[in-house]
Amino acid sequence: YAGCTVGFFIGILEGILSTSILGVNSFTFALIGYFVSYIPRRIDENNSIVQIIIMLFSIVIARVIVGVILMIFIDNRFLISFDWSIYLAFITPLIFKIFKIWWNTWFKRLIVVR
Repeated sequence: YAGCTVGFFIGILEGILSTSILGVNSFTFALIGYFVSYIPRRIDENNSIVQIIIMLFSIVIARVIVGVILMIFIDNRFLISFDWSIYLAFITPLIFKIFKIWWNTWFKRLIVVR
């Protein structure tokens, strides 16, 4: 559920800030979050190559889904646009590193009461 929720809200944010049709990105990112949740937990989270591969796979799948949705509802041509999102895959290890530092800092501050 977390992947779907985060994907949905990031998609809404991207839809608001871009010129795309509102709702297409939120639906697509929620689907990607759902499918990524099925990746086995055995992958090495600290491996940069795995992070890049998963991100590239997610970007390609998301763009294909958006292309199909736009083809069905807007135009009969199948167009896939990768614009800046391919570059995002290669800075993914940096983003994961920053997120992991934030996550560890946040949970060090939490006090667990039994």
